[in-house]
Amino acid sequence: MTAQLALFDGPDVGCVYYGTDFVNVKIGTTTSLRRRGGELRIHMIHTVPGGEFEERRQQRMWRRYQIGTSEWFCPGDDLLLWLFQETFREIRRQSQPDWRPVHALMELLTNTKRKEAA
Repeated sequence: MTAQLALFDGPDVGCVYYGTDFVNVKIGTTTSLRRRGGELRIHMIHTVPGGEFEERRQQRMWRRYQIGTSEWFCPGDDLLLWLFQETFREIRRQSQPDWRPVHALMELLTNTKRKEAA
């Protein structure tokens, strides 16, 4: 999956995003999802409206998985479950479902389980 994910069309607004490189999860903030996803070479999974305050709140929710002091997090089981739930909640609201976030999560989950089995 090499195409970058555009989560919505329309004006860019501030949001907190969850993205993956298929190894870990990044929780960051941006006003341009298309640009940010391309800059980092990550696949977008989920967004939450908000800026830096919301970013810090979201990062605190998953602090136990944080890699050092970075915006990157190990994909713990409860973080993955939450992302799947939020992704499917969003898909149910879409008239034409975009399954790319689910595919990205499945690849992340597969890689995580392979790593644990090694």
